[in-house]
Amino acid sequence: MRSRGVHGASQSAHASALSATVIGKYERVGTTGRMNDRVQLPAGVPSAPGLWSSLSRVLQAPAQPFGTNPHQSLVL
Repeated sequence: MRSRGVHGASQSAHASALSATVIGKYERVGTTGRMNDRVQLPAGVPSAPGLWSSLSRVLQAPAQPFGTNPHQSLVL
């Protein structure tokens, strides 16, 4: 996903960032990191493998091929 900051119109504030909305039976409402006005996530927020690990967990996959779910607080 390409995100855009809230800087003035004369500045291009595009940045590469990964953000996802997951809605499902085994997913709790919440977030593990919010984008700031510079289109950055807080330090320590897991990268793409963390997203895939979380998705495999909430989809109740029989194995965890992407490792331990770093977003466990969002799983019911």
